[in-house]
Amino acid sequence: MNLAALSSFLEPVPQFQQLRDDLKRPQVSTTTQVVSDGLSYVLATLWKVLETPMLIVVPRPEQASRLHEQLQAWTGAEDSIHHFPETETQPFERQVTDIETVQQRIRALHALNSTE
Repeated sequence: MNLAALSSFLEPVPQFQQLRDDLKRPQVSTTTQVVSDGLSYVLATLWKVLETPMLIVVPRPEQASRLHEQLQAWTGAEDSIHHFPETETQPFERQVTDIETVQQRIRALHALNSTE
């Protein structure tokens, strides 16, 4: 399901426009509060209007997975929204990390570094 068309409802809101304008300025520091249920909607709309790579950090792996799925639904851009999954092994363990996890992490890092 693609919910990208709904972002047009947030774009004219003055508080959103102020946040967008603040983030467009170089080396800006801004603070805003968003209700947790609306976070993915606001982030997806910001991603759309700013047209720049974004890195979103959350405290727990399950939150990252959930936000990743929500952002894909809000943007409809499954190829452009990447997830940097947690590895199942610790750095000191001699186990081989799951190849799919490694590939997913490399794709995410490449997309973040890419300026295309």
